[in-house]
Amino acid sequence: MQAPTDSAMPPLPGVRSATPGGSVLSNLERYWSDLRGARRVPVRTAVDPAHIDAALPHAFILERCAPQVARFRVCGQRITQFIGAESRGMPLSVLFTAQGVQGIGPLLERCLDDPAVVEVPVVSRMTLTRRRLVGSMLLLPLEGPDGLVDRVLGALLVDGAPGLGARSFDIDTSRPLRCDRIAPQTMAPAHRAVAGMAPPLPRMQEGPERSSRPALRLVVDNT
Repeated sequence: MQAPTDSAMPPLPGVRSATPGGSVLSNLERYWSDLRGARRVPVRTAVDPAHIDAALPHAFILERCAPQVARFRVCGQRITQFIGAESRGMPLSVLFTAQGVQGIGPLLERCLDDPAVVEVPVVSRMTLTRRRLVGSMLLLPLEGPDGLVDRVLGALLVDGAPGLGARSFDIDTSRPLRCDRIAPQTMAPAHRAVAGMAPPLPRMQEGPERSSRPALRLVVDNT
């Protein structure tokens, strides 16, 4: 398997556009980025299915339950078809072959621990009764209710229907694997007010729009 690389640059347009379901993955990642705002990663409760309707059949939410193991909390219809059974509570590894499990576990850890945006090229091999499927799995880290980065918003897009029964995937080593570490946001340091001096103006930070803005106060220093 090709070793993941850290990069602050997005994937080349040609790579993503050539990926099955690339536009759906791009839109999902853009939505995640908008939710993130000035945070390092978005919170799980901010994810609104109404804003990712095109991705819903292919999307899922994972919760980490052990090192390199995460279980499905929410799953789209297409994911359930790949698994071939009710998916809630099942591990992500159920989608992979034994060899694929060895690769996806460490990548899941990178997604949550770095944290990082991970895009994994996958392939389901052709058999006598089934066609070969090629696609990509996108993993986007989320913060859970306890403040830990232990949730994942993800999606699996392939170039065909799953067919009857479960399908298992390998990591496709013929295509590039993406693992982009998320840089910490630069936060303005807290300042303590000093008697007789006006508090310094905070540096402007980019972030999500708020429903209301604090009123401005005029501070007069007559010293």
